[in-house]
Amino acid sequence: MVRLYEFESKKILANYGILVPENYLVSSIDELRDNIKKIDFPVMVKAQVLIGGRGKSGGIKGADTPEEAFSIANVLFKTKIKDYEVKSLLIEKKIDIQDEIYIGITVDRLNQNFVLIFSASGGVEIEDLAKADPEKIIKINFKSYEFDDIDLKTHLKAINYSQEIIFQINELTHQLWRIMNDYDLDLIEINPSILSKDGKLYAADARVNVDDNSIFRHEEFIARTKEGLTQSEIQVKEKGMSYVELDGNIGIICNGAGLVMATIDTVRHYGGTPANFLDIGGGATRERILFALEVISSNPRIKGILVNIVGGITRCDEIALGIIEFLKNKKEISMVIRLVGTKEKEGKELLAQHGIPMLETMEEAIKKVLELVS
Repeated sequence: MVRLYEFESKKILANYGILVPENYLVSSIDELRDNIKKIDFPVMVKAQVLIGGRGKSGGIKGADTPEEAFSIANVLFKTKIKDYEVKSLLIEKKIDIQDEIYIGITVDRLNQNFVLIFSASGGVEIEDLAKADPEKIIKINFKSYEFDDIDLKTHLKAINYSQEIIFQINELTHQLWRIMNDYDLDLIEINPSILSKDGKLYAADARVNVDDNSIFRHEEFIARTKEGLTQSEIQVKEKGMSYVELDGNIGIICNGAGLVMATIDTVRHYGGTPANFLDIGGGATRERILFALEVISSNPRIKGILVNIVGGITRCDEIALGIIEFLKNKKEISMVIRLVGTKEKEGKELLAQHGIPMLETMEEAIKKVLELVS
């Protein structure tokens, strides 16, 4: 998933005719000083970070004067919001609010369809609202070919909106659906969409997530797939593998997303905490497992490594050869191995020749690695 910054999302919305408050982007106090007269005050000073809940974290503040804007900007440029450095600020015209609305469309992968979500209680986290007041949220499930048949006006009449407001919301929703299709998104939301006192509907905030699987169709976002990743995560991604860093002390290597998740869950069930995990995928060679072990072991919190491989097109003897090569220089690392499947016997024999034990079941292997790191 590639998540766009608010200012990027709003440029897209504006290109589709959706009203956004007048704004400009700055990356320093000097740049703010040079542009301070572009928009009449009051304004909103908004930290541009790829995380939700900026308002609660102090990343969005109102300024009534240039002096106040400078003061806020000076603080924000020195602030981290949920571990994200603030490198740019969006300075935006403050809108006189009559009402705040939530509008979003997302992919429901479980049910293989889309969901249009609407709430007249915008401006709050939709997840919090769903827990506290679920009746305030309208959800409409639909297949892609059914969107034009959605009668949003019927749902909105119960909220006592005027015909003009209903028309604007309906038009806005159709534009969001166009954007979602044109940019291959898995989420687009406006929270809040502000109904101004003069009756206009503005996108006061915007969140846009581009589906990773479609990035090849959107060259402008390809470089963003590496944004926020560690060097290890970038290296793994370039080799077509999946790697995630966590906060425990056990490194996990598996082949296949399902096996990874089952292994992590079982480690946690028995009281362990994964430090990271790496999915080497199918058909892994000795070079691939060697690379995976180097990445996993580079985490300074690692006390033990669990290798859990179910061989199909992946050959256990190839995995064994990679492990043997790795342990030539890393003998001090505690490692537990479970290999089953294709060339299992050969893999076990290779490991035995080097005095490396192999366990039969995932549960045995997990209990053993927990014993070693405790």
